Amino acid sequence: MAHEELHFVHVRHAGLYFVATATPGISPFTAVEFLNRLVTLLRDYCGPLSEKTIGLNFALIYELLDEMLDYGYIQTTAPDMLKNFIQMEPVLSQPFSLLDLSTVGLVSIPPPSGER
Repeated sequence: MAHEELHFVHVRHAGLYFVATATPGISPFTAVEFLNRLVTLLRDYCGPLSEKTIGLNFALIYELLDEMLDYGYIQTTAPDMLKNFIQMEPVLSQPFSLLDLSTVGLVSIPPPSGER
């Protein structure tokens, strides 16, 4: 899709849309390839992608984009190069909760006989 001097491109993955813009001097196919590589990198770093995963890992994704792009120009999408620069660790999509101890393996203690 084009609007005035911009091309809008998108890639859909797991119900999520990844969108980029490209000026007339840049091939829209380059932007599509960048988005495909971005999705691959995000899956490598964060696991299966979902809206929740994106939200939990916003700072990591921002850091990845900051290293991948410089003033809107693609610098690198090589995972080996990026791992040297990325400092953040991904946030698990289901963090451990103290409120849900069902998976910890605690011994079940029956209630006192008068409270049944």
